[in-house]
Amino acid sequence: MVRFSHMVFDDRANVKGSGDNSKVAVVALFATLFVLCATSVAAYIRVSMKDEDMEISAEGKVSRGNSQASITRDDSGLGLSTGRRPTRLARRSTIAIVESRMKTWNIDDNNETMGRFTFVVNMFADLCPPGFLPLANGLAKTGYIPGFIILLVFYSLCVYTMFVIARTAEITGAKDFAGQWGKTIGQRTSWVPVAVVVLVCFGCNLAYSCFFADIFSGVMPAFGLRLSRANCLLAFTLFPLLPLCLLKNLSALSHSSTFALFAVLYTTAVMVVRSLDGSYLPGGWYIRDVPTTLSPKVPSEHLFGFGWPSLSLVNCLAVAFLSHYNGCKYYRELERHTPSKLLHCTATAMGICVLLFAVTMVAGFQTFGSNADAVILQNYSE
Repeated sequence: MVRFSHMVFDDRANVKGSGDNSKVAVVALFATLFVLCATSVAAYIRVSMKDEDMEISAEGKVSRGNSQASITRDDSGLGLSTGRRPTRLARRSTIAIVESRMKTWNIDDNNETMGRFTFVVNMFADLCPPGFLPLANGLAKTGYIPGFIILLVFYSLCVYTMFVIARTAEITGAKDFAGQWGKTIGQRTSWVPVAVVVLVCFGCNLAYSCFFADIFSGVMPAFGLRLSRANCLLAFTLFPLLPLCLLKNLSALSHSSTFALFAVLYTTAVMVVRSLDGSYLPGGWYIRDVPTTLSPKVPSEHLFGFGWPSLSLVNCLAVAFLSHYNGCKYYRELERHTPSKLLHCTATAMGICVLLFAVTMVAGFQTFGSNADAVILQNYSE
């Protein structure tokens, strides 16, 4: 009896100790994220406000030279300035130089900084990681053949509209949507595309945050951290979402985009393997870990189903191919850009995404059927 009581109290102590350790780990995680976020914001401010010391020196010399050149001599031989006294001009030029010490980013910075490979990888990372997650769920009400047709239609339309953005930039000479709208429709309503882009980007950030909050809430326990979905949402927003949103140059995303490429390829391989090895079939190794609401329910025939519920797949694909708010930026930053070059790069990047979308859509649906979750990774065992 005494031994049993010691065992009970020891277990309680172990549970309490593990709970305290988990809380300490969560606090340490958020402290680290806050530091990374603050560092990123500070770096953004420092990089955005560029020192122009060399230009200031050159401007000062030019201003002094101009002020001396502006002095002329009249018939009496006295030195007279044309319009202003030399001392007043020197004082004003100094003020102008000090005010131009800090320079903010403008649209002409970072032009033509992306090669073809970097362009393809960045667009792939822009589309694929959040794009493939809901497709198996969207296929639940749509047959395979109509689903593939809708996928190819979206691919063709999205590649063409990216080409149209490049052609419009060449025809109008405008480098952003507001300028293109102003030259084709009118300056008074040029705020419309800006407002649309802001709303779309806000929606994309919200969708990405929700996707990854669902993923992290299921993954973090494997690392000894039990975080609620709200805490995962906050953590992902602090880092890396905020620092990535502060980047002005798409080519700077090449490293994170490369990581996203390999992560998606690995996830795709796992989904294909699990759809073939029977791990989630009755009696399979992982079926016991899946909740009843997410357990496999694969229909025997699913080739030609199509109807109003197919709009769910249309909505998923509309989000999956959503990159056009960056269309002008992609075109500006593509090295030696031409509309045809943008067309080829976009067709390549989106073509790779179409292949992975089709594979993950079928693999996820073949594994879980109509019970496939809107974030397909939720169906899989931790």
